[in-house]
Order: sequence, then structure tokens, then C-alpha cells
Amino acid sequence: MEPRKRKRTTSNFWSEASTYIKDQGGAISSSIDFRESTRTVILTSNASHGESIMCIPPDALISLNTVEQSPIGATLFKLMHEVEESKLFHSKNDLVLALFLACVSHLNDVQGKDEDADDLAYEGVHKYLATLPENDSYDNIPRRWSMKKLDTLLGGTSVLDRVMDEKQGLENDYMLLKESHVQAKENDSIFLFPSLKTFDQMIAVVGSRAFQSLGEDGIDCMIPLLDCINHKRGVGEKNDVTYSKGKDGSIHLIANHELEKDSIPSITYGAKGNAQLLTRYGFTLENNIEPDGSSNDTIELKILGQKCEFRAGPKSYTYGCLVKALSLTSESNQAHEVEEDAPLCGMDDFLNACEEEGEAFDGMYGGMEIGGDADEKNDENDESIETEIHGLQSLGNELKEAKKRYNLSGDSLVNALSSPLDSSEYFSAILVKSEIRALTLYIDSIQLIMSKLKGEIYAVKATTETNKDCGLLHQQAIELCEAYIAIRHP
Repeated sequence: MEPRKRKRTTSNFWSEASTYIKDQGGAISSSIDFRESTRTVILTSNASHGESIMCIPPDALISLNTVEQSPIGATLFKLMHEVEESKLFHSKNDLVLALFLACVSHLNDVQGKDEDADDLAYEGVHKYLATLPENDSYDNIPRRWSMKKLDTLLGGTSVLDRVMDEKQGLENDYMLLKESHVQAKENDSIFLFPSLKTFDQMIAVVGSRAFQSLGEDGIDCMIPLLDCINHKRGVGEKNDVTYSKGKDGSIHLIANHELEKDSIPSITYGAKGNAQLLTRYGFTLENNIEPDGSSNDTIELKILGQKCEFRAGPKSYTYGCLVKALSLTSESNQAHEVEEDAPLCGMDDFLNACEEEGEAFDGMYGGMEIGGDADEKNDENDESIETEIHGLQSLGNELKEAKKRYNLSGDSLVNALSSPLDSSEYFSAILVKSEIRALTLYIDSIQLIMSKLKGEIYAVKATTETNKDCGLLHQQAIELCEAYIAIRHP
């Protein structure tokens, strides 16, 4: 006899989850609701500054403690213990939580005997699972893409290798856990091992929706309904609501300012680059820049076989990246040796002395001239200067070559940017643009530095990739050049 199928309903999941949360001692404001058609939380009435929007009690959170207290908890922890951690791609904590959700999801879809007992044991988990979007909503996560699609959209990016590792890592983790389950045959009577499809979904759920350190004893946890609120971050954006953990372990959501009826409140997932946003959440942000002008996007490139990170932003973010990469291409680094895990000598003092709010820069693109003043000449001999310039030239060439490697370029990039705003093509195009933006900053900075060392005049020219914020990039290129010269050639 086939087990009875239980249809999962989502049309009233918000009210059911709200009721469950209230039964556990929490509260959900009547001023918010969920719009199913767009899967967004909306304000059904005005909310005042400081008003409590949600209070999620500890008993409604889903964490490793939830797993431990469940009927299958001891078995899952034992199963995980049998697998060597060094062989796993994901952390054991994430794997336990994902596997638990996958197993309960299977029970939720295919319910066998003793249904009432299972419903009682997993009631809160069932309520939470009903709030999740459909499995195909995670198809924008690159590890789910075909090899052809990955090559077309992410070829040449610093993300592609990471995606390939994630793709293989997920399948490897699944097979190791499944093998551990098969070897412990008694587990078959406790729970059926989920399919790879369901396991993949729950890995995506944990990776994209878990809140760091908000559970009991500082562990990560899933927070029902709070994780339905979308992310917003960037220049000019302000947080609509703020969440925090109370002394009793409850999670409180408070309005940061007056919220109007029919508005869509948002939270921030933290300062994350587009590479992380795409691989974990399945989207990117075009204006992913912080108020201080720094970008959260970090590009990983191999320079002469060694991995280097490049990040756009003020000199406090870019100087270390540049000098570390230069140390690999320059033959004379003894006087400026870079310690990989230590702050660069003199940088903090220099930044503290020269970093001022509202620092003005004249002559934006096409106008700023650097070099040529005899009073600024340093005492290095010509040979060391030539060697340094050679290293800068080599690094600049590496970065220029990196800009040429993107498969999304020219017309294909333009077409991708014209794709639907929720498509993988569009999100990939934004990622490519953000990487090109950072590369352009370092290429321009290197050119400025070389001109300075040669005593020449060089004006940075605007590029089509950076027209929208060319003034900011130009300013940051000049700042990086000035920091480099002030520290290395005082």
C-alpha cells in the first residue's frame, strides 16, 4: 500500500506560523502580512518608529537543539559523527540541520503510520517548512546550473572555481552521509534517507536563511517568518527594521523609522559581496557599495600561481591588496616585505593622519595630473625604480588580461543586462560588472603610480564599464596612488 500523500499548503502559512509562534509565547504584529504573489512581507498599516514588529521565542527557533530533542536527533548526530570531517565540504553543523530539515520534509510530503505522533513531535518544523519557497526558487544558485550555462555566464569570473567546488562538494557530502546511513541498517526503521534533490534544497535553505549565532548558546538557527523579509543594502539605503536577541533568547524585530502602509520592509544580511550573494542567495546587487565608498565585492585572482584578493574602495581597503600582489611581480621587495596575515608597516599611522571626511579632489576624469615636480623626487637609485616599475607593469598586464577573460562581454553583456531583473543572466551580468569595476580601479591606480615614478603626467580616462560612478573610482585611484607614494617613497 502506498503511503498517504499530504499536500503542503502555502496560502495560509503566515497565519498558521503566526499562531504557532504566539502559542509558544511570541508575538507577530497585526501591521504586517505576507503577499503570496510576490513572496514579500508588507505593511498592512502604518508602523511607528520603535514599534515591535515580531517577537520570536526560543521554542519557535529551529537549531541543533531542535534536532537533538527530536525523535531522530540522536541518530542524525551519530550518523554525522561516523563521517570524517576532513572529507566534508560543508560544516557538520550545517549538514546536521539541513539533513534534519530534509528528513522532516520527507515526512511532511509522505506521511506513514503514527501520523499524529509525528505531527506533534515536528509541529514547529512543519510550520517552518510550509513558509519556504518552492524548490525551483533556488535555481538561481549557480551550483544548480549546467556546465554550459556556467561557462556562458560565469566564464572568466573569480566565482567559477568556487561554484565548481560547491557543486562537487554537495554531491560528495550527500554520498558520504548516505553511505553512513546505509552502513547503520537500523536507521531504516527510524527515518528514510532523503533524495539528493531534497537534500540540495535544504542545504540551500540553511545556507541562505540561517541567522548566525542567534540560537541558544550562540549557535546558528532558522527564524520562522523573519527570514521571509528581503535583503537591502547599498549607498543611500537604510534599514527599515532591526532584529536583536533578547536576554531570554527571543528574537525581536523593531521598526527603525516610520513605516507606511503597503511598504515592503527590509533587513540586511550583512556586508556581502556579489559573489557571496550569488552563490548563497541566488541574486546580486548593482549598487553594492557601502557609505564609505567601499565595495563588498572581492575578486580572487592567481598572480604567478598565488591567490590574491582585490577589493574596490578607499585606500584603507586597496593598499594592502595592491602591495601584496605587487610583491609577487616585483624582484625588489626586501625593503617592503609583506606579511600575509599582519598589518602593513606604516599604513595605520598614514591613514590616521590623512583620512578626513569631505576630502576634496579637483579635476575628475580627464582633469587630474600627477607627477613632474622636482621637489618630490626621492633618493632611490634608478635601478630600483626601474625594477619597481617593471613589477607594476607586470601586475597591470595581469589585471588587464583578467578583464579580457569574461565570456559575458560586449553585446552578450549588454543583452544579459537587459534580461529580466530576477534572471540568472541579469544577476551574472551585475557580478561581471562589479569585477570589471574593481579591476579598472587597480589598473588605473597602477598607471598613476608608474607615471608618478617616471615623473610623467597621466590622466585617468573614463571607461564605459564605470561611467555611473567614474568620479568615485577616479578619486579612489588617486587616493591609492598617493598612499603608495607616501608610504613607499616618502
